[in-house]
Amino acid sequence: MNRERMLNRLRGCYVTVPIGNGELGPLFTRLLDAWKQSVGIDFVAQARDYAERLPAWEQEKSDWNTKVTKETK
Repeated sequence: MNRERMLNRLRGCYVTVPIGNGELGPLFTRLLDAWKQSVGIDFVAQARDYAERLPAWEQEKSDWNTKVTKETK
């Protein structure tokens, strides 16, 4: 049996605390699926995409800051 706990700190923000095998439980999975269908956005995929892009964005920002700093000296 896959047991799970969920925490809700903010409105619309849920965190699952998997117990046992570490996988998302059936209740949390159903809530995510219903929420994604309701809002019409796969926000899980969005978050994963953002996480993959973040290092490149941070590097671009760092490069830009370095360039601006050099130009103002």
